[in-house]
Amino acid sequence: MNLLALCVFALFHLVSLGDACTNNKLPAQADLIKRDGKTYYLSRIEDERDMQLDWSSAQAWCKEHGMELSSLETKDEMRYLREQMGAYYWTSGYHTQGDTLRSAAFRDLITDTFTWAGTGKKVELEIRKSYYAGECVGASKDGLYAWPCSNLRYFVCELEKC
Repeated sequence: MNLLALCVFALFHLVSLGDACTNNKLPAQADLIKRDGKTYYLSRIEDERDMQLDWSSAQAWCKEHGMELSSLETKDEMRYLREQMGAYYWTSGYHTQGDTLRSAAFRDLITDTFTWAGTGKKVELEIRKSYYAGECVGASKDGLYAWPCSNLRYFVCELEKC
């Protein structure tokens, strides 16, 4: 298990959410967006909010507020969040295995195995390699990227329906 995967595992399993449905740490209702059975918190809303964090800090912020970084489960969900954010943002995805990512050229579209930290589910994702490739998955208007986890980005937290 690589160091990032170990850190993500520890972060995911050591921070308890309690019962998310009754969690009083959730952001104010006015700051939440509800859609298709999920509740989202966006760290960027034009002229209202502008918060960027590295991947681990974004994951911790979401957990502290009773949520998880978003796990993009459908293309519709990905498209919706891209429209809402209008900027680069972190998802809960992180690279777990395979060498395709390391050997790809800048902006190559590749398929490799990633894990959604929010759900623990391993998935094959089609991503573009960024100039400085990393292990953490972010999204932009033109798709998913693997960026260095230390990059500052906006982020989306989610809460599954109770």
